[in-house]
Amino acid sequence: MIGRIVDLIGVSVRDPDAAVAALQGMGIGPRESWRAIFLAASVGAILSWLVMRTLPGAEAGLDRLTLQPIVMALLQVGAAALFAALVDRVGRMFGGTGRFDDALLVTAWLEIAMLFVQVPQILFSMAVPAVGGILSMLSFALYFVLAVQLIRAVHGFRNPLLVALGIVGTVFVAAFALSLLAASLGIMPEVFA
Repeated sequence: MIGRIVDLIGVSVRDPDAAVAALQGMGIGPRESWRAIFLAASVGAILSWLVMRTLPGAEAGLDRLTLQPIVMALLQVGAAALFAALVDRVGRMFGGTGRFDDALLVTAWLEIAMLFVQVPQILFSMAVPAVGGILSMLSFALYFVLAVQLIRAVHGFRNPLLVALGIVGTVFVAAFALSLLAASLGIMPEVFA
């Protein structure tokens, strides 16, 4: 099972059309996609919490959010839901052919794939703390490449550079809109500090 997931991560980078077809061929529906998102978010939050509890001095300088695994998991599920909705809506605005169920499936796959990257990353960072930052950057780069490739495959886009620019632009617009919403509701960043 683990070998199959690792192989599918590689296929997702090299041939995203085949990866999306393989995921769709598994008969995974929206309910299973949501379960995978909840599972990945929960396990990821617990792993982060355990790291904060086991590494000496890891809690210094971190906000309380990292130390609250339930809140962290719920925020990750919310972020995944927003990501899937944006993949669906923004992709179709630019002529994409994907459906929300496909966007949700790809989002769930990204969450599971990154969980499989996070576990060895955490273990290696605990063994050699000096390389933790480098591994985090590599992990983010892998996430971005996977997101670009899978969104491209879901919507039938051909140019990965345009998809990457679309992701960056969408992130900026969504962050601005969310910050306006938070400000209008009186939610300030200090709430989590």
